[in-house]
Amino acid sequence: MIIGAVNTIILYPLVFNVNPEYLGLIQILIAYSIIFSTLTNLSLPSIIVKYFPFLKQKGQLFFFSCILSFIGFLVFCLFFYFLLNDVLISSVDYKLLENYSYYIVLLVFFISFSDVLNAFSRSHLDSSTPIFLNEVFLKVYSLITLIMYWKGYMNLDLFLKVYFFAYLFKFLILLLIQLRHKRLYFEFKASELDIKSMLTFGSFVILGSTSALLISKIDMLMLASYVNLEGVAYYTVAFYIGNAIMIPARSINSISSPLVAQAWKDNDLELISSIYYKSSINQLILGGGFFLCIWLNIDDIMLLLNSFSPKFSGGKYVVFFIAISRLTSLISGVNSAIVINSKYYKFDLLSNIPFLIFIVITNHLLIPIYGINGAAFATFLSTFLFIIIKLVFVYIKFKIHPFSINTFKTIALFILIYLIMNAIHFNINLYFDIVLKSALLALTLVPLVYIMKLSDDINKLILIVFRKIKLFL
Repeated sequence: MIIGAVNTIILYPLVFNVNPEYLGLIQILIAYSIIFSTLTNLSLPSIIVKYFPFLKQKGQLFFFSCILSFIGFLVFCLFFYFLLNDVLISSVDYKLLENYSYYIVLLVFFISFSDVLNAFSRSHLDSSTPIFLNEVFLKVYSLITLIMYWKGYMNLDLFLKVYFFAYLFKFLILLLIQLRHKRLYFEFKASELDIKSMLTFGSFVILGSTSALLISKIDMLMLASYVNLEGVAYYTVAFYIGNAIMIPARSINSISSPLVAQAWKDNDLELISSIYYKSSINQLILGGGFFLCIWLNIDDIMLLLNSFSPKFSGGKYVVFFIAISRLTSLISGVNSAIVINSKYYKFDLLSNIPFLIFIVITNHLLIPIYGINGAAFATFLSTFLFIIIKLVFVYIKFKIHPFSINTFKTIALFILIYLIMNAIHFNINLYFDIVLKSALLALTLVPLVYIMKLSDDINKLILIVFRKIKLFL
C-alpha cells in the first residue's frame, strides 16, 4: 500500500504534471485490457476454482484451460483487428490512443493467461504468490520505471514498452513458480471433465463477471469519452486513494473462494455461513480502519497533491464516494463467491446486467454536469444497490447473512472515533500531521477493537504482532 501510495500520490502527479493525458492513456489501455482479458479467458478462472475440488486428474483441467484460452485469444485478435480497434479509437477523441492501441492485444494475452495461472495457484491454496506479484511486484516495477522516465532516461515510446513489460514478467514468474511446485502438467484427454457443465457455467459467469468488471471500469471509460484523457488522469489518482481500502479484501477473497467452492462440494452450509460472517467483519474492521486513516487526513492529502501538481488535487469527493462504495462491498464479505459457486450462479449474470445499464445511465447523466465527481457518485450509487440485491438474494435462498451485533458495534466505533479525531489538528506540517494523526488513530483503534472483541481473527492477529514486537525488542 505504501509503494502504491508513493506511485499514485507522489510520482504520477510529478511525472505527468506537464502531460497528464499520458497517465490517462496508460489507465485506459489497462482498463480495456482487463475487460477484454476477462472475455478472452472465457471465465476459466472461475471454472478452475469451482471444479478443481471435484477432479482427481488435475492435468486434464490444465489441458482444457490452455486450449480454451488460446481459442479465446485468437477470436479476440480477429475481432480486434477487423472491428474493435476502430471502435475504441473513435470513442476517445485523442490521437494517443490510436498510436498505442496495439498494446491492448499484448496486455490481453498476458493478463488473461496470468489469471488462469492465478486460479490454479489459489486452487492449491497458495494465494500469497499471485497477491505478491499483483500488489508488490507490479508496484515496485512501476515505481522504478516511473523514476527512470521522470529522470529523462526514456522517451514516451520506450517508457510504455518497459512499463507494460511488467505484465510479461509477472506471467513468466507465475508460470515458473507453478512449474517448480509441479502444479501444472498436461493430460491430453478430457475423460473426467464434464465439459458441457463447465461451458454452461462459464458462459453465465463470463457474462456476469464481464458486466461486473464493466461496472467497476465504466466510469473511467466514459470519462475518457465525455471529458478527455486528462480527466481520466485526475480521476485515477483520487480513485486510487479511495480504492486503497480494498487491499485487505483482495487477500481475504483470494483464499476464501476456493474454500467456499470446497464447502459447496461438501454441502457444508455451516462452514459457508462462518466464512461469510468472518470475511465480512474482518474486511469491515481492516477496510474501515483504512477508510478512517484516509478521510481523517484527506485535506492534508489534497494539499500534498497540490504541492506536487495543482492539476491532481481536485478529487476530494471522488475519494469519498469511491471509498464508501468499496466499504459497502467489504461489508458484504464473500457474497459473490457464495453465489458463483452455488447452483444459483446464473443469478450473477441476471443481477449484473441491470446494474450495468443503471451505471451507464447514471454516468451519462452525471459526468457532463459534475465531471469526475459525477462518475464517482454514479459508482457509489450502483455499487450500493448492487450489494443490497445480492445480500437479499443470498439470505432468501440460503438463510444466511454476514452480520452480527459486532457489525453494528464496529460501525458505531468508527463513527465515534471519527467525530473525536476530526476535531484534532496538529498544524506542524503536512507530512508530520498525516503521520501523527495516522499513528494516533492506530493507537486508539487497535486496543479498542481488541478490548471489544469484535473479531476473533483480528484479536489473534494483534496478539501475534505484539509477540513478534516483544521478541524483536
